[in-house]
Amino acid sequence: MVAGDGLTGAELVKHPLVTRIGFVGSVETGRLVAKGAADLLKRVTLELGGKNPIIIFPDADPKQAAIAAIKGMNMNRQGQSCSSTSRVFVHESLHRPVLDEIVRLANALPVGFPWIESNELGPIVSARQYERIMGFIDSGRKEGAELVAGGDKPKDPQLAGGFFIRPTVFDGVRQEMRIAREEIFGPVMSVLPWSDSADMLAQVNSVQYGLTAAIVTNRLDAAMQVAEQVEAGYVWINSNGRYIGEPYGGWKQSGLGVEECFEELLSYTRVKNVNMRW
Repeated sequence: MVAGDGLTGAELVKHPLVTRIGFVGSVETGRLVAKGAADLLKRVTLELGGKNPIIIFPDADPKQAAIAAIKGMNMNRQGQSCSSTSRVFVHESLHRPVLDEIVRLANALPVGFPWIESNELGPIVSARQYERIMGFIDSGRKEGAELVAGGDKPKDPQLAGGFFIRPTVFDGVRQEMRIAREEIFGPVMSVLPWSDSADMLAQVNSVQYGLTAAIVTNRLDAAMQVAEQVEAGYVWINSNGRYIGEPYGGWKQSGLGVEECFEELLSYTRVKNVNMRW
């Protein structure tokens, strides 16, 4: 194990004795890793960012859909997860009941010191990331989204000195807003009502990312159609968060290659053909 900053990582990437690189992180750093490895034609896999949708159809149960949205956000990691479903595309017929349940669930999540087992959300990883997330929340307000939950520190005075952020939910989000386009990597959810499926899919696929997507519906035909059309490397249907043992990797700017599977193990091997005549 070698600890260090970006300079340390850059030296490892270009070192001739490092022949295989697997990187998990931001799109920007992933590009630098790929460039650094290019001179020696090293094999690289990249698991990068995501701006992942959860798509809720009109036949879904509102409470179950809201639970799926909250679970998909990985709040137990403060939303600091590449696969977090931070864009909630809910059919307009279910908009209000799903939104109300998401807000209720978000407000009920306990925020506090991570060594207390009953707490769901701990602090953000660093001061820099805390300020970045708060900047996104501020931009959401300025661009006209409606803040319906969180967006600030918990009221507990014991937490005042830490990088804690309450689970945050915005309603009335438009896809052109920063909070809907860029990866926040924090406990911030954007709710986008939809009525036309073609327009909804165009919005879903309009971002640079393509890591995961989730679909909530009782219609198998609708689920399979959207699963084929959504630009993402991993799709959950009426499920979320499970991928150990199955190929996991992103499309577009979300990465190269797959992880968590036998294919990943093979990617760390090389093929050699020995042809003999005895």
